[in-house]
Amino acid sequence: MPEGDSVLPELTALQFTTLAAELCGLPRAEAIARSHQVLHYVGLGEARYRRLGSFSTGMRQRVTGVGGELAVESSPGEGTAISAIVPAVPA
Repeated sequence: MPEGDSVLPELTALQFTTLAAELCGLPRAEAIARSHQVLHYVGLGEARYRRLGSFSTGMRQRVTGVGGELAVESSPGEGTAISAIVPAVPA
């Protein structure tokens, strides 16, 4: 199986996770705030401004795992609500 992944190497980790959250319907300010939180949670707080192309395979997997925490929730009769699922991180 190839090791290729679905990251854009020119984006930073923060840009990538913010984009993923925005695509799931979060307002930009909330997407940025949650991206900071979750990158710290997975141990990439110090590297959040580095470009993904400079990350090791394990670091890229953690970032794409964060992006993978996005889910579509459906409520009967209320249409589809899109939200980002981010672990609760104490402030």
